[in-house]
Amino acid sequence: MVVALLIISSSAMAQPTHSGDWTLPTDLNQVGKAAVQGYKQPIELSAVNFLDENEVLYKRVVWRRIELKEKINQKFYYPTVATPSRQSLASVLFEAMQTVSVYGDDYGDEAQSGPNFKGTPFEGAYTLIAYKDDDFTKPYHNIEDIPIFTSRTSLTGITDSLGRQTYDTLRIEPRDVLSYMLKEIWFFDAKRSVWDVRIVGICPEYRIKKNIGERPYENYEQNVWFYFPQARYYLCNKTCYNPHNDLEMWSYDDVFLMRMFNSYIVKEDNIQDRMISEYARGIDAILESERIKKDLIDYETQLWEY
Repeated sequence: MVVALLIISSSAMAQPTHSGDWTLPTDLNQVGKAAVQGYKQPIELSAVNFLDENEVLYKRVVWRRIELKEKINQKFYYPTVATPSRQSLASVLFEAMQTVSVYGDDYGDEAQSGPNFKGTPFEGAYTLIAYKDDDFTKPYHNIEDIPIFTSRTSLTGITDSLGRQTYDTLRIEPRDVLSYMLKEIWFFDAKRSVWDVRIVGICPEYRIKKNIGERPYENYEQNVWFYFPQARYYLCNKTCYNPHNDLEMWSYDDVFLMRMFNSYIVKEDNIQDRMISEYARGIDAILESERIKKDLIDYETQLWEY
């Protein structure tokens, strides 16, 4: 009888639960929980309200780029074709946007009903919403409007009889994502007395070829942003390759929390809202990126007194 009860209870826990209508949170710093049973939940981080000056004495907002051509970052790029056990990071994000049709015409900034996960393993959880900006104030209303799912200009040019180059329009595939942009908030939490960081946004970047006159150049496309605390519900349930031990399974959420990637800073919050590339080139841009990184490290060391 005891064995039978255990089997019945375990099977009941594996079923996802149903929940009511989903509403867009008014404060994106307040992250809710997914009402999903039988699936992993993201690790709870310390609750930090970045608007509360009594708890956060200092903060810096930076943007950094993860280049997938670097060896340590290749775990985000492969496999280029999804397998039953593993998917690339871009494939996970693309699939999350297409899990259900959540971008109906009735979905707006003040929507009271909309995204749900009926018929999926994540029923009752947050839906991964795509935004046009890194402030997460302008969501895409229809999935067909998202540039990733429309078309792109191919990187392979075709030369016609007059010597002019034209480019085909193709659908973006996960293998076309060659880098990611992260938006981070570094802050000093007075309640815990720690200098900490939170990733608040992630943007898959792909490159297209454009022409300035007769001179072609490659350009980063940054037109789809995801609120990272929402994306964590998907990332913690997707396996990332561990090059050190096949028995130790990592999730993409684990990799980001442990910061097991290499990146460089491309922007810090500034009065002119400029990227580093807009006022520095070559070695000067590298030095500027390292200066910002050093300032973040020095702030923590200067907090100590002996």
